[in-house]
Amino acid sequence: MNTNTYRKFKWFWAWQDEQEEAWLSEMAASGYHLEKPQLFGVYHFQVGDPGNVIYRLDYNVLGKKDRESYLQLFQDAGWEHVGDMSSWAYFRKQVQPGEASEIFSDTDSKIQKYQRIMIFLIVLLPIMLFNVTTFVPDRYGILGNALFAIFSIIMLLWAYALIKLMQRIAHLKNTG
Repeated sequence: MNTNTYRKFKWFWAWQDEQEEAWLSEMAASGYHLEKPQLFGVYHFQVGDPGNVIYRLDYNVLGKKDRESYLQLFQDAGWEHVGDMSSWAYFRKQVQPGEASEIFSDTDSKIQKYQRIMIFLIVLLPIMLFNVTTFVPDRYGILGNALFAIFSIIMLLWAYALIKLMQRIAHLKNTG
């Protein structure tokens, strides 16, 4: 095992991206610099000197051609692309006095990020509804009941996520 690396599990929801960014910056201030994010809340860090680093996240589903120009745009603005977790892109930058510390220059761009997440969730709706309606209780016995319960919980989490994202958008509209 490499002693210069550190792995940590921490869960964040899509609407908690600002908390995740703050946590990653706190980790960097403690000498743990994000090396790569992975699914299910697993983060790999490189152990080094403490630094004043800010992290920013963006959610975008792009093709390979568009992705290259997307990443180049951030690089031109001084952001280092650290890695991706699903459709989330992780960027970081050393804090410099007087430099912008945001990847979005306006509230509408932040709102659009959350709208992109909502569109992704809405696209998943038919799949989830199919799963819930397929496994009607008592139709397939104990396994069917268990699957119905699992898919019902997933549907509740899906609905909760949509509500939280709508609240986040409303908050941005009211404060922006």
